[in-house]
Amino acid sequence: MINEDDIRLIEDVAIKISKKLDKVEKNKELFEELSDLTKKEKQTIFIISNKGNKTMGEIAEKLGVTVSTPTTTVNRLIKKGYVCRHTGKKDRRKVLVSLTEKGARFYNALLNMRINNLQIIFENLSDIELDMFRQLMRKLDKTL
Repeated sequence: MINEDDIRLIEDVAIKISKKLDKVEKNKELFEELSDLTKKEKQTIFIISNKGNKTMGEIAEKLGVTVSTPTTTVNRLIKKGYVCRHTGKKDRRKVLVSLTEKGARFYNALLNMRINNLQIIFENLSDIELDMFRQLMRKLDKTL
């Protein structure tokens, strides 16, 4: 059974990880570009990623918001040159969003930086513990 200590531990660890990632990101060469983007914009870039086109509905679902909510964020990212909007080839009624070359470069640089940061955070875990952590995170992801 979950108790108050468990909740405090989860919140403390989440806050420490967030602070650690923010602190390390501020020390990197991407800082200027990172400071130009809001947290929601960075999340949106990560959702779109390099895996192809995303609909506004897919972006909204990943963000956990209504379909109309990411429109403003996507419009700002278009103005900043990170994403572009276009119609689907199979279904011209679909509006798709994808990363521009600038967006893809930023995504890859940020991804590599976050991988390095997480390696620092999780360096004290054994391979078995890291695998257990991954399994727990996947299980929580399905539950949430």
